[in-house]
Amino acid sequence: MMDMHAAEVIKDLASKDVGFYASHDIPGGQATVHLTAQQDLRELLTHAIPETIRDSGGSRLSTVGGLVSKTHTSFDPRNYGFKKLSELVRAQPYLDVVDAPDGTGFVHVEVRLK
Repeated sequence: MMDMHAAEVIKDLASKDVGFYASHDIPGGQATVHLTAQQDLRELLTHAIPETIRDSGGSRLSTVGGLVSKTHTSFDPRNYGFKKLSELVRAQPYLDVVDAPDGTGFVHVEVRLK
């Protein structure tokens, strides 16, 4: 039997553009939720980066994140096991990630396709 908290989590996930399945018949009656991304992350990022490219040849991560959020409103790095978008992109082998100072004291994260 599924507990109420797990039922709420599943209901919440069902309202988002995230695929999942739940296993209910496990010892102790606890439900577990396993997320599977419907959107292919690589395809998503490799389309967003060229759309936001700057003269430097890279795209600011904040701009990439903004575009992804507008086009895929349910996107969340936590669906891929990362707390932050910067952690998610740094873990992708097909991306180069650089901390780029802008001359005013701010450091921006820039991403490029390899």
